[in-house]
Amino acid sequence: MNKFNTKPVQPKRSLAIECAIAAGIVMLIVASRLTIDLPNFKPVMAIAMFAGFLLHRQMLGIGAMVLGMLMADSLIGFYEWQVALVVYAALLLPIFGGLMLRRWKDESLKCATGVLGFAGLAAVNFYVLTTLAVWYFTNWYPTTWEGLGAAFIMGLPFLKWTLLGNTVYSALLFGGLALAAQIKSLVDAKQTTTAN
Repeated sequence: MNKFNTKPVQPKRSLAIECAIAAGIVMLIVASRLTIDLPNFKPVMAIAMFAGFLLHRQMLGIGAMVLGMLMADSLIGFYEWQVALVVYAALLLPIFGGLMLRRWKDESLKCATGVLGFAGLAAVNFYVLTTLAVWYFTNWYPTTWEGLGAAFIMGLPFLKWTLLGNTVYSALLFGGLALAAQIKSLVDAKQTTTAN
């Protein structure tokens, strides 16, 4: 026990286990980007938040996100590098959101509220940053105030799907983890009672 904190200190996972989790994250990103056909209804930001929450080594989470995105983009096709850089950078917010959620992992209501809050914040952040990047770095819209307004208006359907996707996939990932933890605790309790 830590004398300044009433909670026991959690040991870090081995590097091999963390790398295996990171490899799973890479595969999940690639598979989801290749198979789900709705625009922006992808689990990538939810996976980024989950990686930040799950991995103790933050650089593995960031590396897994970048590698997964690069692998998927190499199969799907690349786009303007400036826009891609903004897309990849926008994925950092959910990773850091996941890191912050770790503080509340023992308080289910705060954690659930945080997951939904960060899912929404990440979607809005992604919408604003990528809309600005598309407006500025491509020739899709004139670089005028009218062009910027048109870019934001045309991006609204993507925001809707991003919000929906982030919410659904974050609930599935974090809800699945909570369910697995609950089942494990029930099994552990049953084993303890049968051993006595």
